Amino acid sequence: MASKPYQNTRLAAFVTKRVLELKHKKTQAQIADQTGFSSVNMISMLKSDASKLPHDHVPALAVECHPAFPFRMALEQLDCPTTASGTASTSWLPAAQGIGHLGG
Repeated sequence: MASKPYQNTRLAAFVTKRVLELKHKKTQAQIADQTGFSSVNMISMLKSDASKLPHDHVPALAVECHPAFPFRMALEQLDCPTTASGTASTSWLPAAQGIGHLGG
């Protein structure tokens, strides 16, 4: 069985859901290209919990949603208690109001 080092994070579910929500507009290959990945395999790896999201790709991955939401999930992948406590509240980010709905 393949290792899934990021299986306890919310990012895979987010990416899977966003790809499905955007399916009528964009292919997974188009999403990969838009987010700066040279291969569609990276989107597949994110969806399957096999890869960590590079932080420099977070803004581009926020396809039609607020970037604070995927950024917080990318920080969760660091598995660091201080990072988790520092991102537990997004109230410090004025534009973060309503990000839970995933925008679109």
